[in-house]
Amino acid sequence: MRKYSVLDTFLIVSKERSVTKAAKILGISQAAVSKQMKALEEYLGCVLFEESKIPKQLNSDGKAFEKITRTYISSLEQLRKDQLLSANSLKGYLTLSCPNSCENLVLRNIITNFGCLYPNVSIRISNKDTIRTMDIHSSGLFI
Repeated sequence: MRKYSVLDTFLIVSKERSVTKAAKILGISQAAVSKQMKALEEYLGCVLFEESKIPKQLNSDGKAFEKITRTYISSLEQLRKDQLLSANSLKGYLTLSCPNSCENLVLRNIITNFGCLYPNVSIRISNKDTIRTMDIHSSGLFI
């Protein structure tokens, strides 16, 4: 199940113009949606929705915040897509040479993270006399 941020919640409430409909879409209670919207308004220091309007309507501050939020989310999604494209386009081998003492948990975590970002790259670690190929999978490190 997807986790939604308060910004997602805000955008759904503004689109649906209803806390009840937003709650159904998000799979959470109406009270939880209302609490998130109140917390967001307190954090921003302004009211986003017209008071006592049903269906919910954004006021001028809400409309401005909606525009900023949509641009922000769109930029994040584009960044994620770009990252996935660049990660999938990078192919080949990465060979690291280091003494045995270098093969520790920190190095393994770095290599695992690199392997998760660039699944088409085979990683080899060589030490004095041997070369070991390490297959990196999103679920972890396998030697």
